[in-house]
Amino acid sequence: MRIGASKKIAAVSLEKKRGELDFAARLESPEDTLYIGLVGGTDPASISVRYAQSFLRFDRRPSYFSNIFIFTGRGDAILECRLVGADPTRPETQGIMRDRARRYRDSQEWPNKALVGFKFAEIEGGLAPAARLRSVLDAARNEKAIRERYDLWNMIASWQPYLFEPHRTPNPLVEKSPHPGAAYVRWALSMAGVEGAPGALDEFDAPEHFWAAANYWYETYEQPSVGVCLSLVRDIGDPSAGVSVV
Repeated sequence: MRIGASKKIAAVSLEKKRGELDFAARLESPEDTLYIGLVGGTDPASISVRYAQSFLRFDRRPSYFSNIFIFTGRGDAILECRLVGADPTRPETQGIMRDRARRYRDSQEWPNKALVGFKFAEIEGGLAPAARLRSVLDAARNEKAIRERYDLWNMIASWQPYLFEPHRTPNPLVEKSPHPGAAYVRWALSMAGVEGAPGALDEFDAPEHFWAAANYWYETYEQPSVGVCLSLVRDIGDPSAGVSVV
């Protein structure tokens, strides 16, 4: 992942305070801020997704994250395109699911969490902050519109062999099959004129790019032509991608 700033963003690191990230309690400005959630699981499928992103990192270590989702602005309600759990009887949804962030509150199953805030400002000749936020959320709810740009359903399907047999199946990202959740969030953000993964090619869309963008590209977002102030809260309990055993 390309680096865009000389130093990392000043993030709130809850793991150092021995706290846990309560997503709902951190959604402080839903009227003009788009909140993106990142979580990393310890089940075998999540670990495989985290390892798949290792070639995107300079240190070649597994990503902290396997899932990415959008907060709708209504409490902890989220929109997410998951690699695991898509309903095969409803292809018209593109795999986009409506849920609550509380599903990720178990710190044993989901030890890694981060909340990225995209606080919109008004840009010259552009929409007001609330309108920019609304354009993202409206797009995120429109399965038909995103189908014209991305086939999320096919992305989900292309990852399944790797999730079942990661040691016998080529890495989907290396094969240029994007992470559908990351592609979904990136597309929705673009409706407000915001690039969610600066410097990354579409075929390599992954949660890791959003993590890198939040940490290192925050100065780029603050430019007047972009009009976004980034914030980051992180709670990393499993940096080494160890598989949980019951």
